[in-house]
Amino acid sequence: MTNRKLNLKDGLFWTIAILVILTNMLFSLASVFEIYQISFTDIEKEYHWGAEPFPWYYENKMTYLTYTGSWTILFLTTLFFQVYFALKDNKTKELYSGLLFILLFATMLIVNGPID
Repeated sequence: MTNRKLNLKDGLFWTIAILVILTNMLFSLASVFEIYQISFTDIEKEYHWGAEPFPWYYENKMTYLTYTGSWTILFLTTLFFQVYFALKDNKTKELYSGLLFILLFATMLIVNGPID
């Protein structure tokens, strides 16, 4: 292990990288918890499957689980790479994996549509 001194740019980079990792972790855990609730608890009774004002992924339980599971896999995969590259101190790949998460998050917001 080398004894490198972090300059201000490195500190700012890693601060932002850690914030992005924590945000990804929050969305990953929320997605896993959502899948757990729909699959194993009675909360699914509160969902209005197939109701008209709701988005397409509320068509039925399986469609919703597939949709949520897809985002969960994407978020967990980017989280794994973010943590891995942070531990390896690879700033370039950490930047790319963080940007990938931000892109996926923005895409999810666009696909989900406005939140009422």
